[in-house]
Amino acid sequence: MTIGQKRCGLGDTKNVEPMIVETTRKRIAEIIDGLEQQRGDKNTSPASGEKQRLISLAQTKLEEACMFAVKALYAE
Repeated sequence: MTIGQKRCGLGDTKNVEPMIVETTRKRIAEIIDGLEQQRGDKNTSPASGEKQRLISLAQTKLEEACMFAVKALYAE
């Protein structure tokens, strides 16, 4: 399970959700994972401190956006 999947609540097999909710979670998780790749890995040099900070902020905002998007999709 990727960091994006964890943060967006994917992989919880207990709940069956409408397709639109699952698709929304997956799309936001993919963006979070793409940002995580920008941090760098053991084969590349790590991102600067400022870039790390901005990635963290963006990921946090995306988690929040996912939460509110799902909430909106379930609202009547």
